[in-house]
Amino acid sequence: MAAAPGTLSEISMLNFEHIKYGEPCPLNDHVITRMMRDFRLQVEQKDISSLLAQCLDDCHGTEAIVSNRRKAIATSDYIQNANNNLLNWLTGGSVGDGFRMKTSDSDAMHVMMSVVVVDPDQTHLIPQEGIRKTILYMKEGGCRPGYVTLEIARLADGSGTTTIFNDAIIPFGDSMYLSSDIYRQGKADALARAIGVGYVSNGPCSTVYSKHYGNSIDISDAFPCISWPNAAHEWIHRPRLYGWPAQTMIDKIIQGGCHVVPVGDKCSTDTLLQWRISFACAEQMLVHSLTHPQFRVYGLLKYFLLQIKDLLDHIIGDRDVICSYFLKTLIFHAVENSPHSLWSTQNTFICFRFCLSILTSWVKSGYCPNYFIQSNNMFLRKIHGETRQRLVHLLKDMYNMSWMCLCLKSDRSPYIGRMLQQHKGATFRQPPEYIRDLDLFRECLFSSHRQRNGNGKLYSSMQCLHTSHTDADDFIAYFAITTTLTSRASELFGESNTGSNKQKYISMKKCKHFLTPQALMCTSPGLMMLATFHYLTADYRKTLQMCAYMRSTGKLLHWQVNTSD
Repeated sequence: MAAAPGTLSEISMLNFEHIKYGEPCPLNDHVITRMMRDFRLQVEQKDISSLLAQCLDDCHGTEAIVSNRRKAIATSDYIQNANNNLLNWLTGGSVGDGFRMKTSDSDAMHVMMSVVVVDPDQTHLIPQEGIRKTILYMKEGGCRPGYVTLEIARLADGSGTTTIFNDAIIPFGDSMYLSSDIYRQGKADALARAIGVGYVSNGPCSTVYSKHYGNSIDISDAFPCISWPNAAHEWIHRPRLYGWPAQTMIDKIIQGGCHVVPVGDKCSTDTLLQWRISFACAEQMLVHSLTHPQFRVYGLLKYFLLQIKDLLDHIIGDRDVICSYFLKTLIFHAVENSPHSLWSTQNTFICFRFCLSILTSWVKSGYCPNYFIQSNNMFLRKIHGETRQRLVHLLKDMYNMSWMCLCLKSDRSPYIGRMLQQHKGATFRQPPEYIRDLDLFRECLFSSHRQRNGNGKLYSSMQCLHTSHTDADDFIAYFAITTTLTSRASELFGESNTGSNKQKYISMKKCKHFLTPQALMCTSPGLMMLATFHYLTADYRKTLQMCAYMRSTGKLLHWQVNTSD
């Protein structure tokens, strides 16, 4: 049965195939007015905002679910970095923020703890243990604010530097500098050789596509900078009429410092020695400090960008002219410059349009200020000339379309118009408790793949369990303990072929005991691994008993640890 004109069914099928390259909008004013009138007859603004909030919670998770995801990631990072004085692992990107979309990127920052970056005038900030590390002076890069060069002040003895690091040292005048281009390419080549997978140098990252997780993984190497950059001092003292971020958050961010990553200014003619200042850790702290309604709007902006990518490609010729980092910058500026009372569930769409109007004004002026360094225009060499004019027209038309801008069909993502239609008439609800538990379980599986055996990791896992305050904290920490024990069991099984018969027996017995805790928690991988152990040790009766138990109770499930939901 054909849908009535103007309903969500018709609106969600809008396309723009008939538009010529460069035309600003696929809909004329008459069509837009008619659709908006018919749409308003179906739902009121408040109802749509509530529907949007429900849709976004179903897609991204409720406040409790997002909080548990972040806890699992933070616990995994903490355990992974236990007793590692040379390399720290920090999970970033959309995954670190708490999103689990099909396009959620898995970014990891490898922080080289054997190196310290400091302003030449602030060497007194170097801690006592940092004296033995490689020390780099952060100096002006001769390009846009936010980029620096790294002069080598002191090279550490022994394992403080690597071959890749040494190969990137370039003499310049009477000093020695570190080349970002040479260092970045050296790391990508080293990863490719070590893992046997083709890593591609992409900005400051080495990128590889993971079939297992269904998305690309970006790994960026970074050096910790203990000095707050001079170019970002304005951010510390910036007037904040609405109290976000709080002063305690500002102090915490400054105390944590920042990082430098190996990529130069694309607007510069010579990037060989330039490094970019990264505020990735500070940005993640700010995202985590957002209220859930603010986080929802951030997610809505991400979905909106996905839906208009084909339109951007058709009209402008560049589907990535607006990147996701612009949206993160946008939400920070919007929250900082608006009252807290604006950000409520009932105002979800109003807040979205508020952000869209800010983005439109930025494009119109050709200036997108970096959140920490406002003098850094992130639109340079990306949005200018005719591209800027077309994008202004498109964003204005999207704004004037009101609700309709959420209903453009996309082949690459579930478009919001259809989700609204599916939720029409539904009341705002919290998901059942078992949904939250399943999400937490899958999150622990997702995080556990980086955990390997080690006394430090086991101790850190037990420390997390000892200091936990909620049931979710208990589960995350205990799952980390069982994962570490399971990893150790796999190593023991491989070592059990050596030594006397008594030593072999002791190793096998330990192996079984280490596998048992996770087997009691979950079918896969816990019970499956224990059943495999009995099979490999020729205890077929026990193996068959476990398989029969799993089949009879319906517990034989295949858990896919990915981010496709």
